[in-house]
Amino acid sequence: MFINFLRSINKIKFSLLTLLLLFGILGYFLCDYGYNNLVARYEYSFSATSEPSYILEKSYYDDVIKEIEEYNSLVSSGQIEGKKISYAKINYEEMLKTAKLRSDGDGIYVLSIKQSYFKNLARTSDGSVNYASDRVKTYFNLFLGYGEIETTFVQVNSCNYVNPFIVGAISFGITALVFLITYYIMYRKGSLKEVTDISDNINIFKTPFHKKYWQDSTLFFKKVKNIAFISVLFALMMASKLIPIPSGFGSLGIGFGYLFFAIISACYGPLAGIVIGILSDNLGYFLFPNGYAYFPGYMLDSLLAGFIYGICFYKTKITFTKCLWARVFVNLFINVLIGSFWWKIIYGLDFSGYISYVFFISLPKNLIYLIPQSIMLYLLFIFISNPLARVGLIDKKVSDNIMLF
Repeated sequence: MFINFLRSINKIKFSLLTLLLLFGILGYFLCDYGYNNLVARYEYSFSATSEPSYILEKSYYDDVIKEIEEYNSLVSSGQIEGKKISYAKINYEEMLKTAKLRSDGDGIYVLSIKQSYFKNLARTSDGSVNYASDRVKTYFNLFLGYGEIETTFVQVNSCNYVNPFIVGAISFGITALVFLITYYIMYRKGSLKEVTDISDNINIFKTPFHKKYWQDSTLFFKKVKNIAFISVLFALMMASKLIPIPSGFGSLGIGFGYLFFAIISACYGPLAGIVIGILSDNLGYFLFPNGYAYFPGYMLDSLLAGFIYGICFYKTKITFTKCLWARVFVNLFINVLIGSFWWKIIYGLDFSGYISYVFFISLPKNLIYLIPQSIMLYLLFIFISNPLARVGLIDKKVSDNIMLF
């Protein structure tokens, strides 16, 4: 009985991993964008001869910012020599509504603010991580320096912060336990349904480890109509780079390009995906210059993404599980691990800088993208599969059997 149960689990292993991944990411977001945003705080400690209560007044910040901007204007016009003063552009008015100032005795004062106003960012000059605690120190050292009371910085502490990666891992483990118990109960009662298998290893393949699969994938360049259709989708893919969708997380956006990339790879296979990946990176560099020098490593990222889309969607059953795992590979393996390594090479980061960039910048950003992109990809296949089947670009059994798992 137990051996048969394990075999049943093996049949749905990717669906199970998908569910666990979803709940692990959900735990991460609930912790970082829920609890930490509401509860976690930075405590900026400093010494002063008396309590500088004006640090909690909006008018004080208005006056300081006005003075800084006037100075920067004089520097820009060449009327005085010096460097411009930079400061964090945060919503200090909102920050002050929840800020607290207390005395710890012996002339030490502590300003407590929510951590949500100081997120980790990358310095654009060298790519290194500008830690939030350092930004808190720099910001309040600057603003207290304009006050009437002389102050001296002591330290910055983080309070009530919970590591979202640990919470995500716990969510992953709890979900696994609950799922296995529930699945075992349903298995004992015989209430589970068999997963539909539409593969015939002729037109639809269960795995890509078939000679005919790769033979078929080489046919994309042998017909003029294939090249014409790919060209249209490729043009739309390039044009879509100009239309990002706001993600709701700061300045991050979700582009359309990967959707057209996935359609091309689903219709014509992983080899077509590799070709499109090479073309999109090289042509994209010249069509949409971003001021950076050309770096061939990003071409490898793009062709790998096309290859993965082909493996996940070409002549195979399409499910949300595959959409998610395609994005997991692209976001976490290509963008986070490989992309961060290219960043390390370009900016000459040491190993510590590389690890900091991965965990504080690249990984959180790509986790934010992961679920929305997977959902958009799944919905796209639902809406476009029947038209693609009618013109013979995918098998009708594929379009009729798009499922969650």
